[in-house]
Amino acid sequence: FCLRAIGTPGRRVGADLSGPNDKPDLRFSDQMDASLRHVVQNLLTTDNSCAPLSTGLPKASMTECLGYFRDRVSVPRDMSYPAARQLRATLNQVIDNL
Repeated sequence: FCLRAIGTPGRRVGADLSGPNDKPDLRFSDQMDASLRHVVQNLLTTDNSCAPLSTGLPKASMTECLGYFRDRVSVPRDMSYPAARQLRATLNQVIDNL
């Protein structure tokens, strides 16, 4: 899903942030997996610090993909409001540390 941000845009639909026809760029799937693992690791820590990130993550691509994900978390469909706020904060923390 996140890789749609750097993939091929599809036919646009009514909502600005909707991109159901966008095609993801799967060349970055391993890097996206590592980035999301960092997000999960940071969600599970209790000291509110950001764990060191893997070397070799393409900063521009992963920033765009994580931002795409952050902007499309739906409340209440995907999760509760407090959970979405925490996820968005953690995504921003990882983006800032890329």
